Amino acid sequence: MMNLSAVLQFLPTSAHRMAATALIAAGIAGLHLVAAGDASAQAYPNRPISMIYPFPPAFSPVAFNALFQEASKVLGQPIVVEYKPGAGNRFGVTDVQKARPDGYTLGAATDSVLAVLPLTSSTFKAEAGRDYLPLMQMIEYYFVVTAHPSMPFRDFQGLVTFAKANPGKLNFAG
Repeated sequence: MMNLSAVLQFLPTSAHRMAATALIAAGIAGLHLVAAGDASAQAYPNRPISMIYPFPPAFSPVAFNALFQEASKVLGQPIVVEYKPGAGNRFGVTDVQKARPDGYTLGAATDSVLAVLPLTSSTFKAEAGRDYLPLMQMIEYYFVVTAHPSMPFRDFQGLVTFAKANPGKLNFAG
């Protein structure tokens, strides 16, 4: 079994650690069920599985790597992570969309990528549920809104009040 302490040391609170442990355990348990399968069916997997990750390697969470390392052991086949960043994640997500639907190409994506790409790209015509099937939640992220300390507000309501009173003075980067 994997050493979860390597994963958990990067999580900020015991609640996050417990959630990550449960998530990894659930993912591994689910893979055990898939690996068991029907004895009369052709063995799956019988070759390596490709996991397309639409972000650069630097954004690959420790828990993500640990999950797929353990999944490779459970399934008896390597899970090869292919990093396909670029174009607002469109490259990686499109590669998953175009892959043969045989279970040997999986993709990782955020809900925001799958929700935003169809709205911002005239060439991306995929729809979650029709073209993608969410299999499991792997990671939970928290994002925060920040501002330079010299700004005259200290909370989100203050930011909104300032923005309404000063149109065009604020910039946003994401």
